[in-house]
This record gives sequence, structure tokens and C-alpha cells, in this order.
Amino acid sequence: MLNNYLTNNYAKMKSQRQDYILNLIKSDTNQKILIVGGAEGIFADKIIKISGVSKLYTIEIEAAFIEMLKANHKLIVQEGDLNVNFPYEDNFFDLIVADQVIEHLYDTDIFLQESKRVLRGGENDYLN
Repeated sequence: MLNNYLTNNYAKMKSQRQDYILNLIKSDTNQKILIVGGAEGIFADKIIKISGVSKLYTIEIEAAFIEMLKANHKLIVQEGDLNVNFPYEDNFFDLIVADQVIEHLYDTDIFLQESKRVLRGGENDYLN
């Protein structure tokens, strides 16, 4: 019974959190979006639909998730560790989405510095 309660409550909170993030994303087919910690790609699909972009960039470290993500032809998948320098040019992205990622990192300073470096000036990144 407790397990059911926790599972249902987690799913509800995840849905509410992701809906909040999706409401912040503007529709602009020209923007470049990076979703870090792409996991299985379900949230990435929602971001693609809301934003209107034809391609979405993602960094993922887990091999099992990388294979799933590569099967989605709308994703540009980069295998990588978010605790080190990102493999992108300066000012490359308009938006970075990191949903439930930062608490898994051991070097949050590098992650935040790299997010700032690859994000175009004057724009926002979303951390949750």
C-alpha cells in the first residue's frame, strides 16, 4: 500500500513539474535546445512538440538510455558526462533544460559554468 502511494505520488509530482517546464518553453522552430540527462526521451518528445523544433540536442551518460535516444531520429544524441566540459561551442544553445539532473552530479560548479558557457547570452536556462 505504501509502495503504491509513493509510486502514484512520484508520478503526479513528475507530471506537474514537467508541465511547469513545458509552459515556460516558447514555440520557435529556429531555437537550439539542449536537454541534459535525456533518459528514455519521453520528455524530449514533449519539448519537441511544444517548441516546434525539428531537432533537439541531448547529453546522456547511461549506455542503455543512449541506445533508446538514438532510435529517436529527432534527437541529436551526445554521449557525455555532465561533470566535465560540454562538447559544444560557446553560445550554441537558446535553452537548456535540466530536469531532475543536478542532484546526480558530483561537480555542480562545472555543470553550471558549462551551462552558462554554451547558452546564448540574454537567454534563460531552466533547472529543476
